[in-house]
Amino acid sequence: MLQTKRAVAAARAGQFQRFDTLRKLVHDRYGDQTIAIGGRDVSAAQFLDDLPQSLAPASSPSAATDLVCSSIVADAGPSLLGPIPEKTAPLWQLSVFEPELAKRISSTGARMGWSEMLGGFFLSNNLTAAFDDRRVYGCWMGICFAADPNTGKMIWRNGSIVDLPARLEESINQGALLGAPALLSVHGERLFYTTESASRGEAVRRLACLAADSGRLLWDSRKLTAWNFLGKPIFNDDALYICAHGSTAAELSLLCLGLADGELRWSIRLGTAAAASDYRGRPALRTPAFLIQANELYALTNDGAVLAVDLLRRQIDWAFTFPSTCQPNQQVFLPDSLGEMPMPMGALLVQGSTLLFKETAGNRLYAMELPGPALKWERPVESSVTLAAADSRHIYLVGDEADCIGTENLELLWSTRLSASSDRIGPLIAGHHMYVFGRRGVHDVGLDDGVSRGVFHGSDQTGGGAMLWRCGDKLITVSGTAITAYPLSASP
Repeated sequence: MLQTKRAVAAARAGQFQRFDTLRKLVHDRYGDQTIAIGGRDVSAAQFLDDLPQSLAPASSPSAATDLVCSSIVADAGPSLLGPIPEKTAPLWQLSVFEPELAKRISSTGARMGWSEMLGGFFLSNNLTAAFDDRRVYGCWMGICFAADPNTGKMIWRNGSIVDLPARLEESINQGALLGAPALLSVHGERLFYTTESASRGEAVRRLACLAADSGRLLWDSRKLTAWNFLGKPIFNDDALYICAHGSTAAELSLLCLGLADGELRWSIRLGTAAAASDYRGRPALRTPAFLIQANELYALTNDGAVLAVDLLRRQIDWAFTFPSTCQPNQQVFLPDSLGEMPMPMGALLVQGSTLLFKETAGNRLYAMELPGPALKWERPVESSVTLAAADSRHIYLVGDEADCIGTENLELLWSTRLSASSDRIGPLIAGHHMYVFGRRGVHDVGLDDGVSRGVFHGSDQTGGGAMLWRCGDKLITVSGTAITAYPLSASP
């Protein structure tokens, strides 16, 4: 009874590592004993196993129930993950950083005057992932695959990694340095991804749609030769919306394509992007972020503008511009880096009647009263964080640190240092906790107080961290080099 009480006290105080130690002690010493709690006899061990879920809604009376997450965040619902014992072995791992392949790609680069950069950059920065309830999807160097989340067994893939060095050599010979990370989206039984090809010395980015269960190509955008696609699509009814531009211009347009066939239904011009120039003098555009509310699409261009598009009338309702860190005259080496350290992608969300947004590498957070464009307030924030979530009283940002800003007076309520540095950071919110995968491992940060409840280091500490996903009783991490699954069933 005493050890059970101590464990309950630790759980209520949010000391989950100590709680797990006491829970194991009860299992080891008193696993067959019953105690009287709340007027009924229960197994002490089973009571502590069930405790975290029963505390999830009650342990945070101050937590708001109107939490809204941005598109970068995976929401696991009200149940907590609980602590993961540090020595937990992965259930499976799909690693793309194979030494032999890295050596071959580096040799290709060195032979063509690129020294060792091809092996280092492309191998460690190209893995992206998407998830649904049935499969884990990945794309690496333009090759897509699907795996079983329970076993990690490959279900399908649409290409062979053996050909990668030859593909890179061909692209360099054509004057187009390929290898920018693909962007994956899964919608129903369809998987969408962007892929690059070389055409007359230009890197052309196309959109393709695959059958999620088999990897079979359903359609691609080769018929839309005038368009170079940018960013991830967003879906509404039987259509998808995506940004695109001409092969040599920075004129951005919003395209509406049919989900079933990829046919262009309509397009509208959004404006001219404030593009930097890559190492060949071509536009290097930032990736926009989208949000749909009812029939209104909000587009954050990440170069100093947010636009509202009426999808029924097919016209721009309004545009709001603001100072941006994107410098049009800046020359950068890699198309997607804009010469910066990795920065979390810009994001936007709607909380109540307020549109919140912050652009990539921007140092200000904006709030706009909808239907807009009435600016409510703006506030300085760190450039290394992005908008993660908000409720009626709090705004949460995540990146190199996790920050909480109060909506009443816009004061910083708490800030917690993290080790996240990926431009594709994707935290997981479960209950009143935010889990962030960084260089050191998975951070567990309480949304109420910002207290870090430890770091689960795991077995993948080479890829810089990136995304998290919860699939049933498994926690899945995605870095620049591997997808790894850990069991959650053995811990609360």
